Amino acid sequence: MTERQLKYRAGMFLIGSHVAILMLIIVLFFLHGFDAAQFSTLFGIIMPMFSGYTAAIIGFMIKDRYTLDDATQRVTGAFSFLFFAVPALFAVVIAGSIFAQAMSAVFRNFEEFKTFIMTIESAFAVYIGLFVYSIFQKKATAKR
Repeated sequence: MTERQLKYRAGMFLIGSHVAILMLIIVLFFLHGFDAAQFSTLFGIIMPMFSGYTAAIIGFMIKDRYTLDDATQRVTGAFSFLFFAVPALFAVVIAGSIFAQAMSAVFRNFEEFKTFIMTIESAFAVYIGLFVYSIFQKKATAKR
């Protein structure tokens, strides 16, 4: 797989995961899994987490809209696997945590849930820095 192919596939996967988690929150709110205050707090935690890398992905796709020939280098299978595995695991943990909180199955209270979500979010920020921004941000060129 080339880097450009990875960018498109991973970008769509990350955006799709983002939308699915937001939809889960909305559905669980309508099913009375969260009250209005919890719903707005949860959205306030989740939205900024996703918005940063979603903006980088969409920015890349907008800039790349006229590129028809893929001249990017091939990436290793290990890199591709990690690029998908880490956000997939993250999405499953976040979605599972949200569902568990809505069903009052794991966390003792909403504060404990918030702390868990923010801790997981912090861990994922390391991944974002290492992988997502490294391939979706335009590489700076040194001026001489």
